[in-house]
Amino acid sequence: MVQCSIHGSIISLRNFVVKQFLMSLQYVSDNSGHTTAVLIPIDDWNQLRQKHPDIDSLDGDLPQWQKAIINERMLLLKNEPNQVTSLEDFLKEL
Repeated sequence: MVQCSIHGSIISLRNFVVKQFLMSLQYVSDNSGHTTAVLIPIDDWNQLRQKHPDIDSLDGDLPQWQKAIINERMLLLKNEPNQVTSLEDFLKEL
């Protein structure tokens, strides 16, 4: 299981993962078969916008504090891999 310091974020991730699997996403590929876009049904998009009103203003670059959290978690994964649950096991727990 993941350490308590990141447990709250894992719960948010769990909710996000569940919703992602319930969405009927469509993938757009180029002639080489590389995925170039993802289409989200408008109802799902509107729900995301309602839950995250600032989603339209995201510019793509993460704030430094989010990068620091990601770096901390990557370090945890590297140094203590037994403290992190695989995505497959995580989804089984849902």
